[in-house]
Amino acid sequence: MTDSAKNPNATEALREEILQDARRKARRTLQRAHKQVARTEKRAAEAASSTHKRVLEEAAGRARRFRRNTLASVETEVKRERLKARQRVVDEIYQAALERLRRLSDDRSASALRELIVEGVLEMAGEGFEVHVAHGQQKLLTDELLSDAAGEVQRRSARQVRLSRGDRIGSTAVLGGAIVVSADGKQMVDNTFEGRLKRMKSKLRLVVAGVLFAEGGWADD
Repeated sequence: MTDSAKNPNATEALREEILQDARRKARRTLQRAHKQVARTEKRAAEAASSTHKRVLEEAAGRARRFRRNTLASVETEVKRERLKARQRVVDEIYQAALERLRRLSDDRSASALRELIVEGVLEMAGEGFEVHVAHGQQKLLTDELLSDAAGEVQRRSARQVRLSRGDRIGSTAVLGGAIVVSADGKQMVDNTFEGRLKRMKSKLRLVVAGVLFAEGGWADD
């Protein structure tokens, strides 16, 4: 007969010892599991917080980039519109000036032609020059006008020059003024109405930008 059979209390004590040992092991296992769960939850929370922060930062970065891109696009469009508006004003002034020149009387056209010839000659060196005018102004280019222009050149520069008629300007788009060419053909000044106005366009742009747009808050940055 075994000791357990001889002593039922010993059997019960052994069973209780085994159960207690099992409980201890179960508690230790449960504690380890709790700790593992806690560590896992902590890592998950940290990861979630980091992810949330990263998502927020990325969203904020996208928002900043979008804002910058949008502002840059708007600023570019505003500048483009400013330039277009300024160019429209310059073109309107140019066309209005041409229309005004087109309506000049013969007396005023002759006076303007004389001055443009003089200014053209004064820009060049030499003594002999040919004066070319548009077909519509051939009648204004008289010997008297050429003589007066030569006299004015002498008065302003103490130079004696010879002026002669050249071929008429072929372009029918030229309203008036003159192209003055040196006798050797090496120098030329385009003092047609159109030529003078085209050279004035850059100045017109500055005037328009500096006066019209600045007063209206449209000055270039």
